[in-house]
Amino acid sequence: MNQYDDAEEALTEANFLNNQSA
Repeated sequence: MNQYDDAEEALTEANFLNNQSA
């Protein structure tokens, strides 16, 4: 189940980066 945690973390980081760029 770790892969799902990693995916969620990656999405969270991607959203953070998108917010910083906005």
